[in-house]
Amino acid sequence: MDAYDADWNVVGRQEIDYRDKTIANFPDYLGNLVTDYERGNWRVTNRIRLVGRRYMELLNVESLSLPPYVVSSLSLQYAIPRLAGLAN
Repeated sequence: MDAYDADWNVVGRQEIDYRDKTIANFPDYLGNLVTDYERGNWRVTNRIRLVGRRYMELLNVESLSLPPYVVSSLSLQYAIPRLAGLAN
């Protein structure tokens, strides 16, 4: 890669090693966990997603990355029993 001075004049070449670098915009890790519980007409579902740090470029500069995060959602469901001969 060309190296430049403050006036954008080429002053030489710089070698960059991309080994052991994370692919741009691909998280370090991904994890999903789904738990589901059903009792009678009730059902509870919890979903958790873990996403690792995402770098926006190939040099993996931390100040140009998105930090890791966790997202969780909880849903509650109730199945209405048959009404007037209609099936659920």
